Amino acid sequence: MKKYFKVFRILVFVFIISIFVIFLLPLIKQEENTGKILVGIVKLVLGEDEFSVYDRKGSLEFYISKNEEESFEYLNNLMEKKGYVYTEQMGSGYIFAHDSEDESVVVSRRQFSRFFVLWMVP
Repeated sequence: MKKYFKVFRILVFVFIISIFVIFLLPLIKQEENTGKILVGIVKLVLGEDEFSVYDRKGSLEFYISKNEEESFEYLNNLMEKKGYVYTEQMGSGYIFAHDSEDESVVVSRRQFSRFFVLWMVP
């Protein structure tokens, strides 16, 4: 009887791991920096911030946020702190102009899952 119970527990464990792999594998293989993104998700979920930086490459910063209606407002506040003002949206890019200079930047947005959004901020 104990032998059957042990086999049953192992089968349930394998089934649960299989379900996680089936549903999480496409999410894990979606981006090249998945490890950094997952760390950013953990910081975002456990912290109080609306945005979480998950990577920096040169002058580019990569942020992650929850997929909420307020996520653009969080982006707008972030860019205002950097001295930029929102001008317009073109597709998945948000165009911001600098207050004092004749300079504009494009912040791109990508859907990571149905719960999170990735932002590339120059």
